[in-house]
Amino acid sequence: IDIFFEHPAFDLASGLDVKEAGLVHLDGTQALAYVRSRHYAEVIDGEVVLEGGLPDVNRVERQQAFLRAVMAKAADQRSPFALASAAEKMSDGLRIDDDMTLWDGIRFAWDMRRIDAVSVPLPVTPRTTSGGAAVLDLDQPAADEVLDQFR
Repeated sequence: IDIFFEHPAFDLASGLDVKEAGLVHLDGTQALAYVRSRHYAEVIDGEVVLEGGLPDVNRVERQQAFLRAVMAKAADQRSPFALASAAEKMSDGLRIDDDMTLWDGIRFAWDMRRIDAVSVPLPVTPRTTSGGAAVLDLDQPAADEVLDQFR
């Protein structure tokens, strides 16, 4: 999948290693490292700059960027057969729920091509747990209205 990076980036813990800025094609291993990254750092003007903010929130934002890229790729497919061919090529790098077949995934991607991920906000409320962790809670029932679009 192709992801835009403003700067070279890495995460020693997840294995992410993006050597150049710009639109970068991530293979399955690097895509997984990208979405799992909790210690994301960029190289800006030769200096290593650790990502600020909340690592888990930043990771969720990367996961959303990844899903938007996947959905854009699905939307570019002109036919379900082209989508099936692309899905088969990507299937080695995908992890799918045990109950979900490749064809279920293709059907889901075909249906998702009509949805603009940028325009689907998920209502959340930030809070801090008793242990000091920053988390986002889904606002119910507002979240159900959004999630019902995918059911």
